Amino acid sequence: MDPSAIFENFKRVVTEHYLDFSGRTRRSVFWYYVLAYFVILVGLSIVQGIIGTRLLTGLYTLGLFLPTLAIGVRRLHDTNRTGWLVLIGAVPALLFLVLSSMALVAGAGRFMFISATVLPLLSLIAAGILIYWYAQPGTVGDNAYGPDPKTGTSV
Repeated sequence: MDPSAIFENFKRVVTEHYLDFSGRTRRSVFWYYVLAYFVILVGLSIVQGIIGTRLLTGLYTLGLFLPTLAIGVRRLHDTNRTGWLVLIGAVPALLFLVLSSMALVAGAGRFMFISATVLPLLSLIAAGILIYWYAQPGTVGDNAYGPDPKTGTSV
């Protein structure tokens, strides 16, 4: 696939499926979106380094948070998994908030080891699980989330 088609795919996902959490998404659509997302992010990071601000990547990430979440949900739907599983990536962050609160009450020393070692490891495990699921082939034919996007028709 040529670069213009990859960015056209990205544009279509952002403009036509910004808040679309229903249905299914093919692997190629998902991974081309991810590729374009990171290429643009790297480009913005370079520009930020030149002009000396962090505003560009922050606005970009915030602006594309919902379509990125939505395409992840639709990709999980294609593998016949609930879209709620996309939130396993948030578990380490929630644990960090809980442990930080406990550290304020009981003293920071007790929870430093957990915050510094266990939570990053949990983040890597959660990311690995999601990547594995995203890389799986979609369900052939209809599933609980809609028709097969590969064929475009119900089987």
